Amino acid sequence: MASLGDRPAVRTCNAFPPGSEYPPCERPVRSNGLCDAHNQQRAAGKKLVPPRRRRRTMPEHCTFAPKESPVGPCGNPTVADGLCNGHYQQKQRRGRLVPLHTLRASQESVAALRELGLKRCTDCGEVKRLEEFSLSSAAASGRSTYCNECGPEHAIMSRYKFPSVAAVREFRTSRDYRCDICQRRWEEGQPAFHIDHDRSCCEARRQCCGRCIRGFLCGPCNTLGLAWYEMVGRQVTTIPQFEEYLLRYERRRSAPEFVRTDGPQHHY
Repeated sequence: MASLGDRPAVRTCNAFPPGSEYPPCERPVRSNGLCDAHNQQRAAGKKLVPPRRRRRTMPEHCTFAPKESPVGPCGNPTVADGLCNGHYQQKQRRGRLVPLHTLRASQESVAALRELGLKRCTDCGEVKRLEEFSLSSAAASGRSTYCNECGPEHAIMSRYKFPSVAAVREFRTSRDYRCDICQRRWEEGQPAFHIDHDRSCCEARRQCCGRCIRGFLCGPCNTLGLAWYEMVGRQVTTIPQFEEYLLRYERRRSAPEFVRTDGPQHHY
């Protein structure tokens, strides 16, 4: 694996080779050896000409640079707000901007692994057998981008607006893999415990803004006990374990530091 200091130079658009009537285009390559503007001209069947200058100037390359970074700014082509696609998606999820995964495999190495029945997981970086990746019609290999071990973590990260897969794992380890109500510990081979969120916070039933996560619950406590308790109504009966769990969440929601927070930071 190449070191962080060996970042390859950004390729520039080759719409106008040496000797052309126009000066070389300095925009970064997006696909087909062309920048976005010249790809659009080609798709429209037009002659390739220098694109007009944008009225609003935006950096051609992503300017995000983590503190004390040994490699400087990200450098990938920008798509919006002066950020590349990866960092713009992080911003849209309102998570903390972090360096993108630096593993970049060439098409040749991907094809070589595929011939051997292998694939590299984008998250953990390990080379595993294709059988360890779920089926996916969207990928050229017919298998998912993430291995079966990392795939569920990414699904949880996306649904509950965690800033990273590491944050999902930290969420579980911070509780020692124990249910927040009954304190039963999850063991290998058991059904996965649930991430519980306040459904009254977001409009869609399966939507979560990231701020309404209530806790980490085992299946019986979440789908049988707590669901029944909320359906019956707290004004009808009170069960100390469920009531204490809900009160802890309500106190976090009403805390001044929670109210002042701009964006769905996780308070759990």
